[in-house]
Order: sequence, then structure tokens, then C-alpha cells
Amino acid sequence: MTQGVHFDNEDIKAAAAEDPWAKRDDFVDEVDVEDISEAALSYALAAEEAGSAEELAELATAEHQGAGEFNQEDLADAEGRLSDTRGNLATPELETTVDILGKTVTLAEDTVQEVDDEIYAHGNLNTKVADHRQAAVDELNHWFSALRSGVDEYNAMAVPEPVVVARPAGSSAANLPLRQLADEGPEGVFKLPDHIIETIRQHHLEAAVEDAEAAAESIDGHIEDYRSKLTTYGAELTESGYNMGDSPLGIWHTPEMAEHHANSLAEAVEVLEESPGDEDALERLESVSTYLDAISADLFDENANPVGEMSSEESAYLREFYSGLSAEDLARLGNLEVVESLEERFGAVTVRFSNGVNVMANPAVGGIDPGGAGLPESIATFIFGYEGELNEIEDLERFNGFGALMGNATVAPHSDFAELQADAALSVQRRVEELNNDRVFLHKDGHFTGPAWVNTGSSGLLDSVSLNPEVSLALMRNSDDKETLLSGPWGDSTGAGAVMLAAGQQDSDIAREVIDYYAGDLSRLDGDWGSSLLGESVADSLRHPTDLRGFQEAFSELALQELDSMYALGGGTPWGNRDEIFTGVALLDSDLNLAFKEGVNEKQREIAADFFGGEPKGRVTNTFESIHNLSQALSEGERATITHFEDHKKKQEELVHKFFTTALGAGGRFIDGDTATNIYATASDAVKAAYEVPSSDKESALEQHALTLQFAQEEVARHAVIAGAYDAYISGGLSDERRANFEQNYAELHGGGIPGDPALPNPRSLIDYYENESSIPLSIDELNEWQDLLELEDYTEQADWLRFEK
Repeated sequence: MTQGVHFDNEDIKAAAAEDPWAKRDDFVDEVDVEDISEAALSYALAAEEAGSAEELAELATAEHQGAGEFNQEDLADAEGRLSDTRGNLATPELETTVDILGKTVTLAEDTVQEVDDEIYAHGNLNTKVADHRQAAVDELNHWFSALRSGVDEYNAMAVPEPVVVARPAGSSAANLPLRQLADEGPEGVFKLPDHIIETIRQHHLEAAVEDAEAAAESIDGHIEDYRSKLTTYGAELTESGYNMGDSPLGIWHTPEMAEHHANSLAEAVEVLEESPGDEDALERLESVSTYLDAISADLFDENANPVGEMSSEESAYLREFYSGLSAEDLARLGNLEVVESLEERFGAVTVRFSNGVNVMANPAVGGIDPGGAGLPESIATFIFGYEGELNEIEDLERFNGFGALMGNATVAPHSDFAELQADAALSVQRRVEELNNDRVFLHKDGHFTGPAWVNTGSSGLLDSVSLNPEVSLALMRNSDDKETLLSGPWGDSTGAGAVMLAAGQQDSDIAREVIDYYAGDLSRLDGDWGSSLLGESVADSLRHPTDLRGFQEAFSELALQELDSMYALGGGTPWGNRDEIFTGVALLDSDLNLAFKEGVNEKQREIAADFFGGEPKGRVTNTFESIHNLSQALSEGERATITHFEDHKKKQEELVHKFFTTALGAGGRFIDGDTATNIYATASDAVKAAYEVPSSDKESALEQHALTLQFAQEEVARHAVIAGAYDAYISGGLSDERRANFEQNYAELHGGGIPGDPALPNPRSLIDYYENESSIPLSIDELNEWQDLLELEDYTEQADWLRFEK
């Protein structure tokens, strides 16, 4: 009699929005309590032996691999034994690690119990479902009783009327009538109408469904709380030096945690878009990012060669994580801007997320084949054919966001993936240039009706590609790709420059080709060079976005790399148009100009150290000519730029200022660039005073440069020679006689105690010199003193620029 109102768990699951039983089963499968107990005991056994958090993970893993030998009594008290180790461990970091691991084990076990209780505890879901089933049966029985009463009344009637069933007092189902005619079968048997039975069943089934959905929601709450806390614990463990990747606990990198982390990222990005200073949202991103960082921690050596392999769980975690994100999520992350106080922390976060992409798509470390169907859609969207999706500016902005994210990578992509990234970057760049060209030529005045499309995303992807030297080299050996990389025009050229640099560092022929390309047309390094109207390059006149910074970076670093061969310092035949090359150096941005001069200074010091260390005879003049020639080349390049801009006094003034401050800052042995800038306003009169030039004279930019050069740039070269000699002394290269004389001379002047570095000229001397407008800075005397200590008079006689005399 009860079959008509019966329903089982499958009926509830089919009607409910969520399945609480499946949620419980999945979570219990994910967080295996027995395995957690074994892991806790493994930690307890390993903790007293470990000397660090890193070693704890390794030892605990080894213990866990023998978990089959653990007895049930030990496992039952595993958490207590882990707790007992605290206070007796090797380091505070290890104490912290064990404390967090203890909380992690407790969290996992407690959450499993809480989730289990939502189903099985007395009074919870299973009890409630059984109660609803019984209530349906009871209500049906009430209606059967009412039917019998109606039949009895029918049988007692003199004139039979239809059997009427009155709604019983125990009926709870809504929408049932107060009075209902019974159905009469062909044999005169009366029964309840089908809709009465169905309504009773549906009413109690819906009540059971409501309880099931409430239980599912509660289970979700427990699991969400667990995942949030576990994410925090994982981040804290990483900070203490513990590697989650080596953990015997199998709860860190599960597919479910990956899904949770993907959702957390999307939610945190949305918060930071609205509130760029929200530190809680950033902390969520930081915690999630540590999970990705833990995976890649031991996969590569210091030369970026694969030396490890992800576990299948870690590889699956990365796939699930990026599959749980949309292309829009990654673009928004890449385009996100936070307040200045959070920028450094946010930058570290984006490094981890971009590295995760490159690790996931690296089959050499257990990742997926990036060319296959397994690449998550959030990434594949931008990698495969995105140039065909550029219909609106918003499409490019999304690509720019993804590229900006990938530009933060520090882990090199696998060659297959690097090639795909490069193809995407160059294809989008070419398409954007086509679109910009089309828009220019649609208008007779050669200008856009609106802003040009600025592609920066390709630069970010190429930054990632540049971490792979082989692919970078292949790109520069492909004529079409090389042309795009060299010429652009790029909205952001840093990625193109990074690829050129990576290729040129492996192949000197490519390095020289890059150097010659930019030296052959200096407007490729400074848009003012080829423009009649300063501040507007040829490309600017068509309103094309043009960034030259990456070209400058590649040119300067490769020119410094090829300095030896350029001047045949190690023998052979010199190459290149050095006048144009050093004019290009003079056009570099201040920081790159300074870095180049620092490199020249180090080269001069190296030449001097080799000379003094070997103490050869007969090549004194050649050695010091080489050192001086490098300073002269810098000077001539600077003079050429000043001459080129003779009709632009403001540009000349900016150049002289740059040359002066970078000369003083070279090698950090004078004063830093900021200090040099601060004193520049008074430097002119001070320099003229040093050379007895009347301060009232209004010398030309070239004359001013000559004065500052003699004062500063040759001082740097002089210091390099003395420092090189000192390096030879430190390395034992000086002869015994010269070494003994040097030590004796120094002891007589300073009471002994050879310093660790000559560190001259003294920055304080120059600052005092400028402030007091002394005629000769102390650094000159100090340099001469060092020359005397090292007994370099033979050399200074053959290279008179070495000794400054007023």
C-alpha cells in the first residue's frame, strides 16, 4: 500500500539542485582520514631528526612510504605524537612548520567529520529523509482510512451516492481538497484518485529535497572553510621553507583545490579592480600563488634546465586550475593595477601565475603537450589564431592583459610552447600594424581619427619567449621574424629587444647584425635623431605607436658584449663603425648610458689588472692606449650627438647633463646619479673654477662637455687603472718587490691595514668639492697617491692622461 508514495535517495538527487551524498563521498575520497593519520605519524617520527622545514618534508615522505609498517595504536594517537614534538625541535622555523602541519591535520580530520555528520549524524540528513518517507506513508494511510469511512457510508445508504472521501486530520500535503470523490473500478472496488497519492508523494519528496539542498549547502560551507584555511596554511608553510610538493599529505594539490583556487583568483581580481588597495584580496592571490610556486620549486636548475618532474597530481592541479579560469580572468589579472604600496607584492604574485602557465605546458617536467587539445581554453584563446579575433579595441586590450601577465615569467617555456607564444606575438603584432596602416591611409591627412591601437601584449609574450635561448635564436635566424623584431614599429619593444639580446648572446654574428642595424640608422634608437621637429619621430608623424626602449636595451648590452672584438682587444681584426656605435651609446636613456659606461669601466679595470698581473714588458703603450681609447670613444660619441643637435639648445643641454651625471656615476665609484643630478646646477661653475675658466664665460655645449669630460670621464678611467693594479695586488699578480714596496708605502702613510678596495675617488671628496667650489678635488690627490703607492710612475710617463696635474 506504500509503493505509490515511496521515494528513495536517487529520486531526491534527481530533484535536488545539488547532491549532498556525492559531495560527502567526493570530499572523503579527497581527504583520506587514514592517509592523514599516517602522514601525521610520519611527521612526528621525522620532526626530531629534521634540521629544517625542507628536510622535514623529505624525511616525512620517506617515513610515509613505509606507512604499511605502522600499527593501529600508533595511528590512533598520531596527532598527539605530532603535538608532543613541539618545543624540542631544531629551529624556530621548524617549530612553526610543525605547528602549522598539526593545525592542517586537525583541520582535515575535523572537516571530514563535520561533512560526515551532515549526512549521518542523528537528526541530520539521513534521519530527516527517513522521517519524510515515513510521513508520506503515514499520510497515505490517513487517506486510506478516510476512504474506508467513505465506503462504509456508501454501503449504509438506502439510495447509493458516490463515495466521498473527506480530507483526514493528519493530512499535511498542500492543495488537497477537503472532500474528494473516490474512483470506482470496473469490479466495483473504490480507490483513492491517483492525483491524491502523487500529491502526497511530491509533498514529502519536496521536503526531503529541501533538507538535502540545505545539507549540501552546509557541506559546501564546511569545505569552503576548509579550503580557505588550507590555502592559508599552505602559504604559511611555504614561507617557513616547507615544500608542499614533497609533502606526504596528499591534500594540497587536488583538482578540487585547483577549482577553489581558480574561483578565489577570479573573485580577488574583481575586488582589486574595484578597490586597488584591498590588502585582503591581495593576500588571497598570494596564498593561491604559493601553491603554483611550490610545484615549480625544484623542477629546474640554476641554468633553467629541467631536473625534476611534477607528480601526476601536481600536473593535474595546474590543468584544473587554468581550466577553471576564463580567458577574461587571465586578461583582467594581467591588466590589473594596484596601489603603489602593494605593487611589489602583486608583482611577485604575477610571476608565480605566469610561471605556472609555462610549467603546465612543459612536457619535459611532466606537463602537457602545448600543441595538443589539452591546453586550457583560458590560454589557448590567446595562443591560437587570436589575430583573427581583433575586431574591437577591447579585443586587443584583453590580449595586452594576457601578454602583460606572461611578461612576468621567470621560468623558461618549453621550446614547443615558446614557438607558439612567439607565433601568437608576431601574428598579432603584424595584424595590429595592418589595422593601423589601413586606418592611416583611409584619411588624406595621414592621421587616425582616434588613437592608434597600441599592442603591448606581444611584448609580454616575447619576454617569456626570450627565456628560451634556442627559440630566440631561431627567430633571429628567420628573415621575416627578424625583420618584425628589429623594426616593429612596436608599442612596447622590450620583448622584441629581449629576444634579440637572448639570440645575440649566443651568436656573435647576430649580435653584430643587431648592433650594425641600429648604428646604421640612429633614429631607431632615438626618434629625435631623424626628426626635424624634436619629440616627434617619423613613425609618430603617422601616429603609429613607437617605443624604442627595447631596441636600446638590446643594442647597449650587445655592444658591451662585443667590445673586445670591436677593438680587437684579444687579437684579431676590429669590426664595425665604432663612431656610429658610440654615437648610438650616447643616445641611450640615462640608465642605459650609465650601465654601458660602468661596463666600459669594468673592462678598463680588467685590462689593467691583466697587464699588472702579468707585468709584461714592451706593451705598456698599447695597454694604456686601449684603456684610453675606450674613454675617447665614449667622448667622441657624445660630441657627435651634441654637434648633431646644434640647432636645438634644449636638447644639447639635456645631453650634457646626462653625460656629466652618467660619467660621475659610472661604476658607482664617484657619486650616484641622483646626487649628480642634484649638484648639476652648481657643477658648471665648479668645473670651470677647477680649470681656471672664468665663470662668467658662456661656453658652448661642446666646450662644457670637454671640461666635464676631462674632469669626470678620464677620472673614471684613471681609477680603473689604479683599481686594476690593486686587483693584481690582491690576486698575487704583482712582483714580490712591488708588493713589498706597496705595503711598506701604505703602512708609512696610513699605519698599515691594506683596504679591501681602493674605492677611489671618494664620493665625499667630490661632494665637498662641489659644495665648497674647491679648485682641485681631493680625489685627484688620492688617485695620485695610489699611483705613488703602486709605483706606477713608469706607466704614467707613457700615458700622461693617467696623472692629473693642474
